[in-house]
Amino acid sequence: EFDPKAQLLRILEDYPGGQLVSEAVQNAEDGGASQFTLLLDLRHHAIEHQAIAGPAFVLIDNGRGFSEREWTSLRAVNKSEKRSSPSEIGAFGMGSRSYFHYSDVTLVASRGQYGGIDPLKVLPGRHGGWHVSLSEGEIRAEADVLFSPTVAGLCEGFDRMQRGALIRLPLRREQDVLREQEQSDDGQPLAPEITVARAEELFAQWAESAPRLLLFLTSMRRVSFYRWRSGAAQPELVADTNKKYLRGGPRPRLPPSLPDNVTRTYATLREHIVDLSASARAALSATQEAVVRVELSQPAPQGASSSVSAIDWFVCERLDFITPSVLDAMRKGCCSHATPVIPVVGIAMPLTADGVPFVGVPYCFLPIGQMRTGLPVQVNGSFRPTPNRRELWLPGEELDGNHEKFALWNEVLMNDAVPALWLEALRNLASAGIATTAGGIATTAGRQFDILSVLPDLAAVDNVWRPCAEKL
Repeated sequence: EFDPKAQLLRILEDYPGGQLVSEAVQNAEDGGASQFTLLLDLRHHAIEHQAIAGPAFVLIDNGRGFSEREWTSLRAVNKSEKRSSPSEIGAFGMGSRSYFHYSDVTLVASRGQYGGIDPLKVLPGRHGGWHVSLSEGEIRAEADVLFSPTVAGLCEGFDRMQRGALIRLPLRREQDVLREQEQSDDGQPLAPEITVARAEELFAQWAESAPRLLLFLTSMRRVSFYRWRSGAAQPELVADTNKKYLRGGPRPRLPPSLPDNVTRTYATLREHIVDLSASARAALSATQEAVVRVELSQPAPQGASSSVSAIDWFVCERLDFITPSVLDAMRKGCCSHATPVIPVVGIAMPLTADGVPFVGVPYCFLPIGQMRTGLPVQVNGSFRPTPNRRELWLPGEELDGNHEKFALWNEVLMNDAVPALWLEALRNLASAGIATTAGGIATTAGRQFDILSVLPDLAAVDNVWRPCAEKL
């Protein structure tokens, strides 16, 4: 009933590429995964359809895997099934739609099912997509090659019949681009070719960004990157990032004390919260603190020692139902079906660095594009990013109704909720039982930490975040 290529072109124009790992980790987090693996598979496989036989990005997680809801969402590339769910961070991203930047076909093996999305009908006889049991003959043989036990074993806990999801994105080839140009009235391909060199470049960027991904996630503990070279017998580990709780534990996405019927939609949650007493809202807004270590390991060439770097963080997070301006924004229509969001804020203070340069970035559970804050801490919030997840909506004269609400929401989180939590985090850090002498704190690594190092230098702060720093 619609032109799939035209629909995909609009999606890709709205959502620039480069964020595959963030989107995939976001999906894995929503599925309750503790581990995510990205494999750059540079081999060519002996299967019938050459369009899916060559080099590919392979995404693996050990979460709950695909239910009918996820299969439906995958097929409906123009919308997300997570938009109405307060408990899932996927509402803030583009999910599987990002895959079309790299591949014309998406292949999925999960919980005994093998599915493919082929909107441009690259594969003859597959009718634009398929969804079958992994036990079926011809299809199973293809899946056994593409999703081999060795590949599946790169993510601990993944079981293609029981748990997790394995997604293969064959890199878009030159012949795919030429075919699309020939078949198109305007000669425009869906997206450029992804050469092996370009795939390697993206892979290196994503591996470098991995330590920033885990900080504010709830279930994810490990992100690994592997490369399987053409002709090699086994894949090689390129980078491995692990998150450990040295003190405390993860904050649940929503308080378990909230009734199920309240958390089903943003609208019911908002109505419940604004009707609560001040003391009940304060109880739901209790700050949870933890000490977290994020460690990056990078194997070295044979004969050399591996590279290991780590940062310990003092992390404070809370649902904020007590800041007056946040409640006022909720009453004005934020946290509704049209503007789905709940007030989450977090602060992470670096306690140790081991020589790792610190760059302050804003998070909406995952880093927001290439934005920089200039702050000496990492800031997390249920901000409203722009559709491409690279910027935040900010107040301006040209905003329409919903976008104006997005900007208002971001403004009250940035300028009111974040400074309030930052101040509380400083007080908690000084009285957390790890304080030693005046002016210093003994960190988990036994070093002295200057608490002044997590106060902002106004001259270094980005203009967008200056009101936040000044408020603190």
